[in-house]
Amino acid sequence: MVYFSVTRNTKKVAQKIAENLKSDILEIEPKHEYTSDDIDYSNDNCRANKEMKDKKARPKIANDLSRVDSCDKVYIRYPVWWGTAPRIIQTFIEKNNDGMARAIAETLDKKHQLLKILSMNHYDLEENSRIEMLTEFKITYGRTL
Repeated sequence: MVYFSVTRNTKKVAQKIAENLKSDILEIEPKHEYTSDDIDYSNDNCRANKEMKDKKARPKIANDLSRVDSCDKVYIRYPVWWGTAPRIIQTFIEKNNDGMARAIAETLDKKHQLLKILSMNHYDLEENSRIEMLTEFKITYGRTL
């Protein structure tokens, strides 16, 4: 499990998933930490808004995440910014798996709704969903992998 979290909400979900999967967990640590001002979306000049406006933006990662290269599966958790993944997720993907990185990075912006659903607080999703709809969602999602 690899995750990126600024407010620590995503961290809590990632920890729970990693615990359930009995998997290792790694945090994507930005070289320049994000502050609450950096993610103040009401400010057009905040760092997050500037990064999301620039499709080529690739915020630097501070820590070594190269051990994911030896994993069979990598689950990535992150908050949704502008209806998609923060640019630092593209940095991670492009840096850690050259073969499929470009394809994933190019499709991140095209899968807004799926990314929104997958980035939701899964506790709320499961608590507030009818079981048959939740099961259908999980089966459909599984087919996309």
